[in-house]
Amino acid sequence: MPDLISHCLLGRIFAQGRLKKYLLFFFIGTILPDVLTRAPLFFLSNCYRCNWFIGVLHSPIPLTLAAALLCLFFADQKSVFFALSFGIALHLFFDAFQKHLSGGYYWLYPFSFWSGEWGLFWPETSIKFIPFLLLFSIVVYGAELYLKGRKVWRREK
Repeated sequence: MPDLISHCLLGRIFAQGRLKKYLLFFFIGTILPDVLTRAPLFFLSNCYRCNWFIGVLHSPIPLTLAAALLCLFFADQKSVFFALSFGIALHLFFDAFQKHLSGGYYWLYPFSFWSGEWGLFWPETSIKFIPFLLLFSIVVYGAELYLKGRKVWRREK
């Protein structure tokens, strides 16, 4: 899932339970790998070496360190770290389904340059699924509101 919209919509479908209080941090986690890698590459597009050094930020260990650094700015550090980490993990899980012409994402960097992607679809393929993801996330959100309303209505009786 290369685009930020599909990552956010899939994240919204999976955001449940205690995580809902920290939904903003969860969403930041779902887009953080792409923001850390694609935003600098936009400005450094002519630098071939920069591409390699920045591209490895899209792997679990550097992203965990980035989440740990980000959570230091908030009072409830454990919950923020958990929400960011869960969003990052979901992002990386959906990115594992992609296939690339060369390279890919190095899942075990800095210990290995293994790119264990499953290669089920090209990165731009997910754009076709945005309307379905949007509809499904609206249905999930509507079901949550309906169940929450039923719970409140039962307590008032």
